[in-house]
Amino acid sequence: MTERASLTALIPAVFGAALLLLGVFARMKENLRKRLMHAAVVVALLGFIATAGRLIPRLGELTFSSAEIAQISMAVVCLLFIVLAVKSFIGSRRKA
Repeated sequence: MTERASLTALIPAVFGAALLLLGVFARMKENLRKRLMHAAVVVALLGFIATAGRLIPRLGELTFSSAEIAQISMAVVCLLFIVLAVKSFIGSRRKA
């Protein structure tokens, strides 16, 4: 979207790759699924804290640049994943 390139632009991709790998391994290893999904929630929580922690202090002065849009998107996706995972954990706990 811009002419500038930065390695920090790949941070959301690193979090996404970690979540993808944890999800793939959780499907492959039934006996480790619970632990791997909890690890995925921890990764998503760290991603949310990192991005929200950078955005909240600047709420009044956001310019919605491509970097800020990427941070907002990552925070929203991570938070949504956390909410859905916790809902799933509660549902599976009630079934057991």
